[in-house]
Amino acid sequence: MFVWAAVYKVYHLVDTNTVSPSTLLAAGKELVLFQHESHLYYLHIVLLVYAFLPLTRLLTCRGSKRLVEYFLLLWFALGIFYPTVIHFWPFRLLSGIPLQWRMNMTWAAIGYGVLGYYLKRYPIKKRWAVASLAVGFAMVFGLTVRFSLNKGVLDTQFWEGMSVGVCLMAAGIFALFYAVPASSVPACLTSGARFLAKASFCVYLCHMLFLSIFRNLGMDANWPTPLVGIPLLAGLTFLASLLVYGILSKIPGVKHWLI
Repeated sequence: MFVWAAVYKVYHLVDTNTVSPSTLLAAGKELVLFQHESHLYYLHIVLLVYAFLPLTRLLTCRGSKRLVEYFLLLWFALGIFYPTVIHFWPFRLLSGIPLQWRMNMTWAAIGYGVLGYYLKRYPIKKRWAVASLAVGFAMVFGLTVRFSLNKGVLDTQFWEGMSVGVCLMAAGIFALFYAVPASSVPACLTSGARFLAKASFCVYLCHMLFLSIFRNLGMDANWPTPLVGIPLLAGLTFLASLLVYGILSKIPGVKHWLI
């Protein structure tokens, strides 16, 4: 986390031509105070998920199915549903302690690990997985479009990781992939999936770097039109990040500890 945060700090100083002892010192202070590149918030979440593994493993290994379901019910109600609806009537009329019932997004992420265990241990039928994915996508896409058009600006609240639509999509996608027997997947796809799985963390870590570089080159999601610019920018960023992974994965220490 600190290494990649430092990479972004140095990049922005070089990009703005403001490298000096004072700016480097200020960047160092920001590193210590966790003022990092915005997308690195995910690393904090991962740290907490791993920190709670002894407890969540105890729940999944020793707890009954009903106890795990009770945990998931509480998690969904307070960590997914409530944060999604709290800004809408009648929930927005609440004040005081009830506002603190909802789980912070960082802590709510822990529940996804337990949900993954449950879907593996007690698989749902494919039609329910498809329904969960379809309903989730309809909520994320449909509500984002509606509220964005009403406000005149992009409204991102319905694609937050701890929102109902995203949770339903995640559950549906996970259940569908888990339902596919490994023996039915062609070897070429299996090897490709393994490569992408290994590269995905590096892609996440460095993709913001390339988005900034392409933006400086005059390329953004609106160039030349959003219909072309969005997939073009996504594709170029993905390929550039894969190239970085291909290079860094050849360096032993970096391969095992930084990507």
